[in-house]
Amino acid sequence: MNNEWGFLPHSGFVQQVIQNRRAKRRPARTPQKARRRLILTLELKDMERQKQFLIITGILILSGVLGSILTSAGIGAYLYISGQIGVAFSEHIKDTASVSVLFMLVAVPITLILGVPAFFLLQRIHLLNGWVISAIGALAGWVTGLTPLGFISVVACICQGVMTAIISWILLYRYAL
Repeated sequence: MNNEWGFLPHSGFVQQVIQNRRAKRRPARTPQKARRRLILTLELKDMERQKQFLIITGILILSGVLGSILTSAGIGAYLYISGQIGVAFSEHIKDTASVSVLFMLVAVPITLILGVPAFFLLQRIHLLNGWVISAIGALAGWVTGLTPLGFISVVACICQGVMTAIISWILLYRYAL
């Protein structure tokens, strides 16, 4: 009695292995099944990318808000310790809370506009690390500070950019990478 390779019969164990292999064989794939499998794979990849996009967007919004609060609190503490009462960037901004809201109005859109494309680009070229993100945050803060917003100093904007970048990196490293 020959087996499937044309040799002499094997022991019971070898016959059992051969039967198990035959049972595990997949039926031949038809082009329709292959196409359906490809579509499902692409849909899963698209869903993963959408999920990652939403997580990154949420992290960047949260880091913009937290960076604004921490930066304005730090500036307020510095001005209070140095003898100046309150935070007086101009006549209209008198306290830390209003400065924080002002920073949020500027920082969150800039963080989203720069952060989402930068994340995917840096991830693709394998440069997604804390140092690069902090440098991008400092550069974005510096450019924002150079705009004619007069009441926000360049140093405060750079601090805001670096603080937001550090918080973004911590949250990205913890939740999205």
